[in-house]
Amino acid sequence: MPPESGLRSALRSWWLGGHSQWSYDHPLFRKTRASPPKVRILGDHSDYHCGSWAAIESIRQNCLRSGYRLAGRYEPFDILVVNGEGSMHGSNIARRNVFVKKMEVLKRAIEAGIPAYLVNTVWQNNVSSYDHVLRMLSGIQVREIDSYNDLLTAHGVPSLVKIDASFFLAVKQAPSLTPNARIVITDFFMTAGGQFEAHALDLGDTEYVSMKDIGWPDFVTKLANSKLLVTGRHHAVFAACKARTPFIVLKGNNHKVTGLLETAGVRLPVAKTLDEIPALVAEIGQHQAAYDQLFNWMHARPDTPILPDLNRA
Repeated sequence: MPPESGLRSALRSWWLGGHSQWSYDHPLFRKTRASPPKVRILGDHSDYHCGSWAAIESIRQNCLRSGYRLAGRYEPFDILVVNGEGSMHGSNIARRNVFVKKMEVLKRAIEAGIPAYLVNTVWQNNVSSYDHVLRMLSGIQVREIDSYNDLLTAHGVPSLVKIDASFFLAVKQAPSLTPNARIVITDFFMTAGGQFEAHALDLGDTEYVSMKDIGWPDFVTKLANSKLLVTGRHHAVFAACKARTPFIVLKGNNHKVTGLLETAGVRLPVAKTLDEIPALVAEIGQHQAAYDQLFNWMHARPDTPILPDLNRA
């Protein structure tokens, strides 16, 4: 996944990793502030797939550009940043433990007088028992307008809208040597089973790609050199948009993708079932103007600082 490899990559991932239970249960809040401040970033889901790696790496780079240092495991820190990503929808029972541990560590930071931020997050159908925590956060960034509306309407908490952090990670795409009319397919979220599954689709020349087994730069490059993406993955849609490759997406268990389209003000078809996908693929050319509108809008989004920019202080 990361461009670096071997022992150095493994050590770096372990040291900066922010998803171990220990990191949530034993946050090391610094009693005296350092200069420049040290930031602890939790919510590292890099082992999930390459899109999650790209998101957390982008968040790290954003904090570094603003003049902060990154705190590793067992290091005291001055500021807490929690990457909410796709885990912050409380109606999904499988995600409840992740939701709770992220909100609990934010609560502990606030109680310790540590600035705390919830960023790069979906927000949907969550309990109100943490509303007092949300109101005390130093910043909240949601990824699309539906999450913004849920936070404001159900919890009375404003936030900022910023598209998924993975999109801002710089990718040097390898040039295509030959034209490729292949359709790339990933897995799909199946409501009945409550998990992602691979499904064979009769769409002609296709290639199945597991986002767990490919790096983000290679995935974006593959999509840039492909005709179309068919997916049930939110981050796969972002990779396609970065590559400016049209996509057909199967609706998932939350509003991550439909919220993106709503935020961009773009009307594109979203499949409700796998059976709808072949017909949508057949008419893909009818929507090229809408895809171009979405791609142009996303590429014009700024990677605004997550934390106050120390370089401008």
